[in-house]
Amino acid sequence: MVDIVKEEDVNNLHSPFKTYALKFNLALFLSTNCKYLSFFLLNSSDCRKLLAVNTFFCSFNYLKIKLKKVNMKKMFTIFLLGFSLSVSSQEQKVYFDVAISEHLKTYNKQCDIAIENNNVEYVDVLFDSLNKTYLKGTLITDLKLKKISGGYLKTEDIKTPILLISKKSCFVTHREEIKAINEMANQYKGKLEFIVLYWDKKRLAKKATKGYNKNVNVVYVNERDNKLDTTLSSIKNSFGVPSSFYITQTNELSNIDRKFYLKNIKRSTKKEFYDNTYNDITQLLLENETKKKETSVSGN
Repeated sequence: MVDIVKEEDVNNLHSPFKTYALKFNLALFLSTNCKYLSFFLLNSSDCRKLLAVNTFFCSFNYLKIKLKKVNMKKMFTIFLLGFSLSVSSQEQKVYFDVAISEHLKTYNKQCDIAIENNNVEYVDVLFDSLNKTYLKGTLITDLKLKKISGGYLKTEDIKTPILLISKKSCFVTHREEIKAINEMANQYKGKLEFIVLYWDKKRLAKKATKGYNKNVNVVYVNERDNKLDTTLSSIKNSFGVPSSFYITQTNELSNIDRKFYLKNIKRSTKKEFYDNTYNDITQLLLENETKKKETSVSGN
């Protein structure tokens, strides 16, 4: 006989699956062509994987399938194998520091060749290619940073996307740039967390960070103390300072701006700085909302 889905198993399913389960029971009741069918109850994370490959299955806790014909068994086995490989490939994520270690050396060599050939503009092309091909979408591990005001800032406690700005006190920040960052931090309060990270001793960092308002988290890292955090090392040593990293709420890298600074106070320069930053923020928030919707749908 063919086993039907138990009532308690049906009740544990989300409403779309309940409907399918009831239809499944009815179909089994009417069917006389096969002895056994099997499905497996998948949890919500599995459902998200299925949605990621545009495959939608109703699932149940544990029912066994035995098909009459051997060739059908083989086809079913091959299908499950192919499906599992597909899901596995969708789930693979690369961390930022790993991607940097694999591709930065080649990028730097190509940049050196471009500079030797007086083709400085090509360096930007190389960076865009590296960023879009290998770095965008990589994961930034949770960071624990020392605050200038005392204590620690843990990125795992932040519930919004992050704009992480990497600086050094020897690189003078124009007060107009600080003003611009303050304005944006006020405008996006509650939607985007602004973090300004100085690579200095606390004394030097504190002196260089005067002027930021309360909506900007000012933190510092003494490089002598940073011997184990490979992510922080990658952020510092990959593209130097000043640079900025746009990170989604799910810790995915949206974009990198390796020239995040206000060169001068000319009107055209200020406009370009504002426009570029606003464009990157808009893109970050859009990607973040898309990720949230995908997570919400897969969780239902």
